[in-house]
Amino acid sequence: MTDFIEGLERDLVQAADRLTRTRRTAAIARRRRLPGRGLAIAVAALVVAGSATAAVVRLATQPSEPLAGPIGASRAYAVSLAPDLRAGQAGWCGGVRYSSGGRTTSGGTGCAPPRAAGGAIVVSGLGGVGETIRFAITIPSARAVRFAGAMAVATRGDRTLPYGWRYAVATRKPPSDARRPGPSSFAAPIALAADGRKLPATTQADRGTGGGSSRLVTGAAPARRCVIGGARGFAAGYARVAVRLPHLPSRIEGRAFASCAYTVFHVPGSHAHVTAAILLDAQRPSSRAAALPPVPGLDGHRLGRGWVVASGATAARRRSLLARLHPRL
Repeated sequence: MTDFIEGLERDLVQAADRLTRTRRTAAIARRRRLPGRGLAIAVAALVVAGSATAAVVRLATQPSEPLAGPIGASRAYAVSLAPDLRAGQAGWCGGVRYSSGGRTTSGGTGCAPPRAAGGAIVVSGLGGVGETIRFAITIPSARAVRFAGAMAVATRGDRTLPYGWRYAVATRKPPSDARRPGPSSFAAPIALAADGRKLPATTQADRGTGGGSSRLVTGAAPARRCVIGGARGFAAGYARVAVRLPHLPSRIEGRAFASCAYTVFHVPGSHAHVTAAILLDAQRPSSRAAALPPVPGLDGHRLGRGWVVASGATAARRRSLLARLHPRL
């Protein structure tokens, strides 16, 4: 009986030892497999990152031309962005101006209402006959713009553009037998994200935007509110005052201004003219308007919650007009 008990005890101890060794071996094997699993995760991450990199590489772009530069030996161009000064309207105007020998020879401007949040292109346009300048002003997430019949152009930033907006400018020489840009040149540009995805130029919310209205200011029907008035030494010409400001989306890209009045002043003894306007916050006219962006060719100063600004002619004439105005809201 004692031998049986001693034998049973010995067998139980050996069985317990075998179980312990088995569990220890399994634990070591699991620990050894962990680096392999981690490596697999790292490799998978690299594959994903490689795919994203490949997407970026596939977006082939060419550099953008600057906002202003020479064309040939004696001509130059300049692309600009400025608030819409037309009474009753809000938004931004983009244009191309051509000059030769320091004097403006031609130019054109197009305006667009403020973009609802998510709209990638603020304003775009083109100009020129000998060389076609195409441009687009975009929101910060647009890293390239594809113009009709051209490679995508990488966007660039500039201190004169507000809210971190970017721009793309492309120069295209039309065929020698073409006197004007072809129909394809007028196709709307396409904004692209860094990975090549197409960004919407406008959104559904933009369809709800409604334009404002204005009326002519005359001696018989003077402005009662948003009054620009006259300025000694300048002849007041065409003038309008807003009757109704535009209806805008609740959320827009950046901020914008609405013009409640504007007047064109002629400089006696010259062909120059200066346009004066009163700008308010486009979405909340009773609130303080945003800071005036550093737009070339535009000067202004605070007028209560808004701004009185002057555009055109020379900087000296703009400042002279502003100093002689007595506007009021």
